Amino acid sequence: MPLFSSLLAAGLGASAAAAVGTGLAVGGIAAGVGSIASGVLAKQAADAKARQYRTMTQWTQGQYSDIGEYQSAAQQDLLNTFVAARQQNLSEYTNQYNTLISDYDTRYRELEQAYAQQAMGVEQQFGAGMGRVRQTAEVGRVNTLAAIDQATQSNLNRMTQAQAFMGLGGTTFGQAALAAEQRAGALQRGVVEEQYASQLAGIEQQTVTGMTQLQQQRLAGQMGLMGQRVTGGLQMRQQLGQQRFATQEETARQVIGLGADFLQQQVNIERERIARVLGGKQAQAQYAGAGYQTAAAIAGGLGSGIASGIFGMTGGALAGGYV
Repeated sequence: MPLFSSLLAAGLGASAAAAVGTGLAVGGIAAGVGSIASGVLAKQAADAKARQYRTMTQWTQGQYSDIGEYQSAAQQDLLNTFVAARQQNLSEYTNQYNTLISDYDTRYRELEQAYAQQAMGVEQQFGAGMGRVRQTAEVGRVNTLAAIDQATQSNLNRMTQAQAFMGLGGTTFGQAALAAEQRAGALQRGVVEEQYASQLAGIEQQTVTGMTQLQQQRLAGQMGLMGQRVTGGLQMRQQLGQQRFATQEETARQVIGLGADFLQQQVNIERERIARVLGGKQAQAQYAGAGYQTAAAIAGGLGSGIASGIFGMTGGALAGGYV
């Protein structure tokens, strides 16, 4: 007790020293109580800030979750709208192209029909023309034979009259001369018949050959037109298939690109949410730690003040001779 010993040595009485000790004790207790009050207020402030940060963290997390859900729904709607629009465009393009193919096929069929009709018209005209040629030859044959017959009969009549005038009628010579004239007429008739038969045969052959050639040309033309129609239709269908495949491939590539962009945006939002929540939790932990430190300081201040007061009271009692 150096303080109280010094007071006694300075000539203070025991009562005065006891009073001083009591005063010091009261001051120490008051200081301890002040530390407690100060620490309690600091602890309350730290807890309030921790609660604020916890509330803000929860609110922030909820907001980012809502933003993420809204953006995900909006992105999905956009993606669905994009895919539906591309499918509609592809469907319209396909319908229009199929209509074009159908028109192409119809026009070529009409061309084939018109060509066939025209070619058959030419065949009919050729057949009719060759028929007229044959008819003309037949008329010429009949007329020629009739002229031969008429000439032969005229010659026989003249010879008969001449023989009667000369007295040769009914004789062997006269009969032989008439027979020779008849044979000459028959021979001439035979020659003409052979010539016209050959001519008619030639006309018939020309008719058959010409009709065959015309029919072959018609069939070749029809086959050519059919080949062009089939080839053109096949090429158009191949072009349609290639265009559809290219469009679907491009749509898939764009969908994948949009999906990657949307995913990156979602990742960015999630990263930002995690950063904000983590920052809030770190702030909560910081103020929670400050509260614990304040509580420890309260306990320390309380113990120090009480110990100082007890020490002061004990010293005063000793100085006053109470102990």
